Amino acid sequence: MSESYFKNFNVVSYGGAYAVDLTERVVELKNTLKNPYIFYPMNIIQGVRPDQLAYANYQDPYASWIMYITNDVLDPYFEWYLTDYQMTQFIKDKYGTLQRAMDRVTYYRNDYTDKNSIDQAAFNALTPGQMQYWEPVYGVGAYVIEFRRKAMEIKASTNFILSIGYTGNAAGFISDEVLNIKYSRTTSGTAQFIQANSTNMLIQHIDGDAFPHDDVVITANSYIYGVESSSNVRITSCSFIANNIPVDVRAYYSPVYYYDLELERNEGNKTIRLLQAQYVPDFLRNFKTLLSQ
Repeated sequence: MSESYFKNFNVVSYGGAYAVDLTERVVELKNTLKNPYIFYPMNIIQGVRPDQLAYANYQDPYASWIMYITNDVLDPYFEWYLTDYQMTQFIKDKYGTLQRAMDRVTYYRNDYTDKNSIDQAAFNALTPGQMQYWEPVYGVGAYVIEFRRKAMEIKASTNFILSIGYTGNAAGFISDEVLNIKYSRTTSGTAQFIQANSTNMLIQHIDGDAFPHDDVVITANSYIYGVESSSNVRITSCSFIANNIPVDVRAYYSPVYYYDLELERNEGNKTIRLLQAQYVPDFLRNFKTLLSQ
């Protein structure tokens, strides 16, 4: 077959030379790709390249572009299922170190998976805000036998955003770096840096005793330390800018770290939908016709 992707595009005159017209788009092809009956799911084995899979299924290694189009792959290097080694290198290149990706929170997510069911009495004890995260499980005669967490994914960009008044020099803090916050010898927490002016800084993704409450108070020794930049300032005040997750459902959410996010994305690339070989000729004819219009 030997159907390379750019072979299907028109050649135009540009700047006194001939070139492939890369401005072409085949929008109408999306309707064809919505037909579920011409595809079947396939799990990619780690280390198998797109050209190898194209050869195994279409007897043409150059037909790998068909899999890119049918799976909305824009970056064939990093949107294809990566091996463990490739994934590790990708994370290191993107975030600097594995530890940096593991330490930094990107958002919060309703953690409904692997949660124990509760009985009627426990459900009745929930707040109205908590009840919306549960659904009944029915037995014989529409009798409710228990309640389980609803399989719904809810994301919050962060849990809190705080404004910290400070003295010192905050110019050295790095965007999104992890901050160690110390109020006293026994009270501390972490957060991530957003931005700062000469007197206040904004921080988010709060964990632990990262803001004054109950017996946690600001003292002359309270400070914030940047893990990456080693910058530090003394805390003089703290106020809430945003509280994105209600108090009664805070325990229903867990932080998602950049490392976990990248692994999840890669696992999502593991399963592709493969165009069945018998439909490839029609697909190619349709593709070429649309490009020639």
